[in-house]
Amino acid sequence: MPHPLHVAFIWHQHQPLYKSRIAKEYRLPWVRLHGTKDYLDLVLLLERYPKLHQTVNLVPSLILQIEDYVAGTAFDPYLSLALRAIDQISTEQRQFIIEHFFDANHHTLIDPHPRYSELFGQRQDKGRSWCLENWIDRDYSDLLAWHNLAWIDPLFGTIPKSISG
Repeated sequence: MPHPLHVAFIWHQHQPLYKSRIAKEYRLPWVRLHGTKDYLDLVLLLERYPKLHQTVNLVPSLILQIEDYVAGTAFDPYLSLALRAIDQISTEQRQFIIEHFFDANHHTLIDPHPRYSELFGQRQDKGRSWCLENWIDRDYSDLLAWHNLAWIDPLFGTIPKSISG
């Protein structure tokens, strides 16, 4: 090749602004969840190639939301439910948990964890109504915990056996 090929690597890290202007609460958990699972991987990957110059673009809405979560001022419906005592969760909130706390890739985030996979299987095989009628507080507590645990990057270590069963 007579001339070198110049390639620009530009990593565009973005999330839309999930904060409601009216309620001042975040509507979706994606910045928080991806923040605990995905953003560190890119930094560590780039660190392995110090001579390869790359550009990482962090959009302002992503930075703002990360800063809110770090400051402890950001709450989304998923986080609010996970922080609430299980005996204070209403039927409507239990329906939300059954519907949305499996919002994850089941092959990579649910299936590797036996208890999370078991709860997912119950919802898939027996249905949402069955779960609402038959699940006990422990099932909801487990689902709330596993939804958050599964989103923690494996780089931070493995989940202890006492929790993963």
